[in-house]
Amino acid sequence: MSYREHELVPMCRRTGAVALITTTRVGDHALAEQASRVRAEVPSLQHVLTSFADIPDGRAPMHVADVNDCVTICWTSGTEAAPKAVPRCHADWLVMALGTQWAARLGPADVLLSPFPMTNMAGISGMFLPWLMVGGVFVPHHPFDLTVFLQQIAENRATYTVAPPALLTMLLHREDLMSTVDVSSLRLVGSGSAPLTPWMVRSWAERYGIEVINFFGSNEGIALVSDPHDVPDPDHRATYFPYYASKVRWNNPVAARTAVKLADPTTGAAVTVAGQPGELLIAGPSVFAGYLNAKPGTELDRSCFDADGWFRTGDVFEIAGESDEFLRGMSIAPRTW
Repeated sequence: MSYREHELVPMCRRTGAVALITTTRVGDHALAEQASRVRAEVPSLQHVLTSFADIPDGRAPMHVADVNDCVTICWTSGTEAAPKAVPRCHADWLVMALGTQWAARLGPADVLLSPFPMTNMAGISGMFLPWLMVGGVFVPHHPFDLTVFLQQIAENRATYTVAPPALLTMLLHREDLMSTVDVSSLRLVGSGSAPLTPWMVRSWAERYGIEVINFFGSNEGIALVSDPHDVPDPDHRATYFPYYASKVRWNNPVAARTAVKLADPTTGAAVTVAGQPGELLIAGPSVFAGYLNAKPGTELDRSCFDADGWFRTGDVFEIAGESDEFLRGMSIAPRTW
């Protein structure tokens, strides 16, 4: 709903879109009129659909889906240049949704409050698909409004939601606000996109009995999850992510399907010792196959994949250590070793 012509025109051109689905108006924005102007700029765009009455006559031939078929295209934030298009297939979304569902232990009795638009991995695999997998209740929320968000938690008895670290930290400092709302229904809150502080994670558990899940990932590849089941200690959960190359067997089933390694940012050599910084590289079914219309061997391909096909996240990590003493400090249950 927030996209405007300067975003929609290049998106439709790059994807060769034939239809644009929108609505007539949201607030002060006349989206149907905007879509008509976009259509005039994009030769491939044949249909603008704002209601069921706009659907063309006849039915399209039945399409037999394959798990490798592209089903969505997500767009990067564009912090480096123009937003890049990230194709995602059915299998990608299924494995990512499984990781979220497992980390939050979601089931048919849960109420999911989603503060995300349905345009990226947070909204799709972080909320929408896990709900479809388990049932329960799905409560949408967008654009973000704190008063409405807190009201929805109380009125819908939400059991799981996601919030950025800055918001969770601010709410802990606003006891005057928190005393006026009921968040007792929440079991878990997911967070990520920035480092979590041990104080924040520990305070939510101690004050409100709400555990915080630490997520790390991107539209290109979901990588790491520290949840209360594998990392019960809140201080460690805020600070450390699972190292899937280690001897520990993590409970989240996506861990067995995901491989990670660190590479020296300058030389590219593998980093295998604790305390040495390295770029995080990941491989597995949650990693995308490549940007849309980026031909193999182009600079865009070379910059995001290494010679062996591992996705280069651009984020720097260190190996914390793997001694038995360290693992006990992580509070890892013996059954996961």
